[in-house]
Amino acid sequence: MLALGASADGGFYAPVALGLMLLAAALILLQPLAPELPASDRAWVGAVAGGAMATGLAYDSGWEGWLGSLVLGALALLVLLSPRSPVRRLAAGAGAGVWALLLTTSLRWGSAPFDVVELVRGATSQLLSGVNPYAATYASTTPGVSSLHFSYAPAVLLLSVAGHLAGDVRLSDLGAALALVAAVVLLARRRGGAERAWRCCALCLTLPFLPLMVRSGWVEIYLGAAIALWLLWREQRSWLANITLGLGIATIPTGLALLLPAFVWWSRVRRQLLLAIVLAAALCLPFALWAGPQHLFQDVVGLELRLPPRADGLDLDALWHGLVGGWLAVWVWPLATAAAALLLILRREREWGVALVAGSGLLL
Repeated sequence: MLALGASADGGFYAPVALGLMLLAAALILLQPLAPELPASDRAWVGAVAGGAMATGLAYDSGWEGWLGSLVLGALALLVLLSPRSPVRRLAAGAGAGVWALLLTTSLRWGSAPFDVVELVRGATSQLLSGVNPYAATYASTTPGVSSLHFSYAPAVLLLSVAGHLAGDVRLSDLGAALALVAAVVLLARRRGGAERAWRCCALCLTLPFLPLMVRSGWVEIYLGAAIALWLLWREQRSWLANITLGLGIATIPTGLALLLPAFVWWSRVRRQLLLAIVLAAALCLPFALWAGPQHLFQDVVGLELRLPPRADGLDLDALWHGLVGGWLAVWVWPLATAAAALLLILRREREWGVALVAGSGLLL
């Protein structure tokens, strides 16, 4: 449902898309009231079919994109439902091939019409030249902003170096997406056995966000992958898990809201997250001294606070603007966020699945 809503109109405002997002939010908030039942095969089939449909919507690339999405959905269903492991492996491999084909045919490696890609590419090139990446300005397609300084935390630059040297910074995003899928499948196997791992593999094949994030160069993929790897390693390799999470936090930290319930509920998680935040701050410190602390803060945090809402955004601000021609008061969303956080973290049932669902509700 989330995938369909976010993909229905390219991520821009549309009544149907917003309705799907609100329905998904309501289901997450009301989830504690529902009886706890294991997900049936029908539920998994519906999720995979919905993901395949959302992938076709997200690509919006004519019949080729829709054909690829249908083939991908069929292969994912084979991974989900086949009783034979060799068939599942073959279908998963073929699905990965279709995924790669969709990705490579929908973009030109080495050039991009997305300002995020050009921003990261330009700043990474500055860094490799020994020039302060936060000193230059870069062209922007953000409404009301013709140019801007590099607006992400320094770890984006460090993680993008490998992709830049290989010909396109988005190759680093692709690596993060693959790491995210691998971590999710391994976590599913650890928690629920081989059958759960195959189900999550099938679901990942039809998630439209992963190839869309790679194509657009969205750096949020780094923190998503870091959180998944942290969850995978935090028990056996806590030092590696904390370093990975710290690196992810030093890219763009907004996704940390996913871990807020776990942070509140468990003292060990709290200690690990605080250590990761300290590591992220230590990584950012040299760049803060290089660019100037105030300059770095204004580029990374201040810009987000200065930008106005968007009338075409997929959110309630856009709905309100369309109805009354103005924006909601500035205090509405902090209050709504605090109320949602309180509602979600006061849940009585406290285990990792519940914590992550609650965190996703807070992010939404």
